[in-house]
Amino acid sequence: MKNNIITQVEETYGFSIKSYIPAPRGWWAETYILDTDKDKYFIKIFKENLPFEVSLRTSLDIQFQMAEQIKYIPKPIRTRNGTILHTLDNKRVIALYTCINGTKYSAKSACEILNLMVNVYKLDIRCDSIYYFEFYSEKIIKDLKINKHSTKSETLTGYMNRNRDFFIKYWNLYEDLVYRVRNKKNKLYLTHGDIGVNLMVDDNEQVFIVDWDSIHLGPIERDLREYIDFSTDIKQLEAIAKNAGLYWEFDKDYHNYFILNGIYDDLGHFFYEIDTELPNSEIEMAEKITGQQQYIDDIEKKLIL
Repeated sequence: MKNNIITQVEETYGFSIKSYIPAPRGWWAETYILDTDKDKYFIKIFKENLPFEVSLRTSLDIQFQMAEQIKYIPKPIRTRNGTILHTLDNKRVIALYTCINGTKYSAKSACEILNLMVNVYKLDIRCDSIYYFEFYSEKIIKDLKINKHSTKSETLTGYMNRNRDFFIKYWNLYEDLVYRVRNKKNKLYLTHGDIGVNLMVDDNEQVFIVDWDSIHLGPIERDLREYIDFSTDIKQLEAIAKNAGLYWEFDKDYHNYFILNGIYDDLGHFFYEIDTELPNSEIEMAEKITGQQQYIDDIEKKLIL
């Protein structure tokens, strides 16, 4: 972290940074753990010209409200001026959070995820509905069908070549699901959207749900998609929801939509990073694609047709 950024962060939040260490970064931000004269904090420094700054500001406001009601959600920290997101001199935006002293945690089942999330689903907080379609991926698939699938990244080109038949095979199903879910009238809830890789556990075995940047109103299936397959006891999930006062019935259209959306949406992100030449090393691209390849290889178990 550069000295000018440290100075701006100290002035913005009113503390002195004693030390900092890098934390695993995500799609859009560098992350650090700050040790200050007040407490430890987690900071995200987002890329320049962030395309979703307005929605990020909204998601942080929502997360702040959630954290005041649910103890296992990190709270965004407001600046000295009361804002929840701050723009640096170099036009990058930063967000600060309470720091969770814990380690990564992997949930064992859809039931465990649902038990963690039911208190969130019961909150009455205004939020935008999820945007259901990734048009950037539509262009990519059209190119794939006529065999135009080379990219600036050798890693991404190899990924496309290996999975070309898969991307084309499931695209028609995905387009059909897009229009079906758009017309549904099911009740929508505050959903995380990427919960599987954003769980932490502390020394007291308290599990925390972190990184709510993708929060939207959506169906519960959005959060359960990674944990449900043909062997899952759906009735048990519905019973957990009912006992919590949520009268939810599993919808396989939603489930299948989010399974495929995860693949095609990530494909769009891969191309966006390459085409806009964002600072992203080939190693980082390879790590992302490796995880997505494992997901694709397991897809037949995930789809419920």
